[in-house]
Amino acid sequence: MLNFGNKPTRQIKTVAQMVREQFLKVREANPQSPPLTQEQKEWLGQGPSRLPYPLAEPEPPSKTFEEALRGLRDEGFLASGKWNEQQHRANRQGADPRLIGKWNYRGDPSNPAGVRIEFVEPGWEQKMVRRMAKMGIPMFAHEVMRSGERQDQLKKAGKSKAGAGESPHQHGFAIDLIHSVKGWQLNDRQWALIGHQGKEIASAMGLDLEWGGDWKFYDPAHWEIKGWRSLL
Repeated sequence: MLNFGNKPTRQIKTVAQMVREQFLKVREANPQSPPLTQEQKEWLGQGPSRLPYPLAEPEPPSKTFEEALRGLRDEGFLASGKWNEQQHRANRQGADPRLIGKWNYRGDPSNPAGVRIEFVEPGWEQKMVRRMAKMGIPMFAHEVMRSGERQDQLKKAGKSKAGAGESPHQHGFAIDLIHSVKGWQLNDRQWALIGHQGKEIASAMGLDLEWGGDWKFYDPAHWEIKGWRSLL
């Protein structure tokens, strides 16, 4: 059994945020820096809860799983650099390696384009994202570690029942996985297709995961290690 100990519910900067801060510091130290490009402006404005463009309209119901699959596929986005960039957004520091694998960051903080995650050993997240990609479906981890402040905000907004320190996201035992383009705006059959794949991968790994799509408080993007409180 893994024991990560009690983790403080404090604001944690993601590596992506630190890279952006370092990028701005380098520019400030060099008065001759050229104006920011539009792409750089968009990159600097991206945060852990922002998608590359506004959320799509909710998907209409799918009559069959074949229809659900067609609605999820977006091979053009998979071939874009944006999908690869999404894989680096979530803060994974301190999370259970069974979920997020073993990884290192590589690159020069002054050159954001060169910063990449190097996965030493894939976890459930990487196996799930790769399987969905093989099916033509772009997905990414929107959130892994979450601050207590953000947790309280979500509870106040009615998007979570847990307050600060009460969610597995504060302790590294949960992950929210969403569609790269449609975000959370999927229909029930599409979420069911994703849920089936996630459960199958977890079972093959011997990892006991709970899927939020099975809950009365429906949260289909959410996956957490079953019995995570016993690991604190």
